[in-house]
Amino acid sequence: MERVVVTGLGVASPLGCTVADFWNGLLDGRSGVVALESPEFAGLRTRIGARVAGFDGEAHFDRRAARRLSYSSQLALVAATQAVSAACLSGGGVDPVEVGVIVGSSIGGFSASDPAFREYYLHAAAVL
Repeated sequence: MERVVVTGLGVASPLGCTVADFWNGLLDGRSGVVALESPEFAGLRTRIGARVAGFDGEAHFDRRAARRLSYSSQLALVAATQAVSAACLSGGGVDPVEVGVIVGSSIGGFSASDPAFREYYLHAAAVL
C-alpha cells in the first residue's frame, strides 16, 4: 500500500485566492454567492453566482499562457502552484514525477483542461 502525505494546500475561490483568505471567509460565515449585475452576465438566465472577483490571469501567467489557458485552468493552476509552494518541495531531492496535485472544482470542464495543465507544466513552468 502506498503512503500519501498532504504537504501543501492552495485555493482560488470566491472567498479568496489564498488558503488564509478562504479559511477566514469560512470562519466569518461569508458566502461567495453574489448577484451577477455586470453587463457580461446580461444574457444568463440566473442572476446569482460565485465569482472569483478580481482574479487576473496575467498576474500569474505570461500573456500568451493566460490567453491559451481556460479560466478554470488558470484558477486550478494558481491553486496547484500554491499547494506545491506550501509543500516546500523546491529544495531539490524530490522527483517531480512523484509529486501529485489533486484539484477539485465546481466549474467543470477538466476533460478539456487536463491537456492544458500537462502542456503548461511540461513546457511553460518550472514548478519544482
